[in-house]
Amino acid sequence: MNVYVVVNEGENLDNPIEGVFWTLDGADKYWQMLKDQGCEATIYPAHIEPLIALVDSYYRFRNLKEPNLDEAFRWMVSEVGEMAGALNQCLTEGWVRNHSHDDDDPVDEGGDVLMMLTKTMQRLDADPIGAMVRKWREKGWKQE
Repeated sequence: MNVYVVVNEGENLDNPIEGVFWTLDGADKYWQMLKDQGCEATIYPAHIEPLIALVDSYYRFRNLKEPNLDEAFRWMVSEVGEMAGALNQCLTEGWVRNHSHDDDDPVDEGGDVLMMLTKTMQRLDADPIGAMVRKWREKGWKQE
């Protein structure tokens, strides 16, 4: 799975990321539109591919069944619960949970959340990093 980012190379831009595309053809069409408008832009491969490849390699290593969208989402929610329990255990004196995982680490559980979020977004044919950046931009975020 390839993801491409079109970056505006102009000076004094608050946010040089112009768009995130699943196909090189889509990125190329957008790049051409920017070029026609007199903008200097470059197409770069995005960083989601290594994350998906890493999660997929773990699945192969563990011989795990590929989840469908519903399974990936429910597993991710389950991992969020485990992360919350681990945080409660670390942050709340006298915390008791109904299992024997006394050594749960919220950082490790956060890694499981990221893994299952990646799988969920992959089943939606979506880029989690691109979705995050788009959401931030909708709220007025500008890249520093």
